[in-house]
Amino acid sequence: MVKRGDGGKVAHPVRLYILVAVLVTATIGLLAGIGPNLWTPEWSWQLAVAALLLAVAVVLSDLAGIDLPISRLRIVISVSSALWFAAGITFGPLVGSLLATASALIEEIVDRRELIKLVVNMVNCALATFLAGWVYFALADTDLSPIGSLYNFSVTLVAALVFSVTQSLLLSAVLSQAGGTSPW
Repeated sequence: MVKRGDGGKVAHPVRLYILVAVLVTATIGLLAGIGPNLWTPEWSWQLAVAALLLAVAVVLSDLAGIDLPISRLRIVISVSSALWFAAGITFGPLVGSLLATASALIEEIVDRRELIKLVVNMVNCALATFLAGWVYFALADTDLSPIGSLYNFSVTLVAALVFSVTQSLLLSAVLSQAGGTSPW
């Protein structure tokens, strides 16, 4: 059960911290252990400019998020997750994940998120972007754009499904632990 602690802060259940620690460890393990072996872009000044523009777009889209009027929780919706996905299929699983996570971290710090929320959001961003990018680059014809052929478009849709399912499962697991309910 989530209870108010001293100073008006929420005292989260221990199992939430255990789940988050497992997710952080798994995400770092994937990025560090598998990421360097996957496709990475050949860097040029044009790609660096594109990375910078995408990072700025993520930060701006997060800052322009919409607060949902739910009394018990603060839930903000933004289009930044679509940009995280774009980073994964543009810059590859590792670079895209690191870029998306770093730019999302800036917004989390600016918004002064509670540490547990910041960590969960970073894991969510990193894991979903990495897995979607991995699926895309494992299956796509990288000589073509994501919409360069019907096959690549289908692969893009599969990668988007992986991205969405990863985010949904991760957030439902974490929120259920935070609220003391079932994820189903």
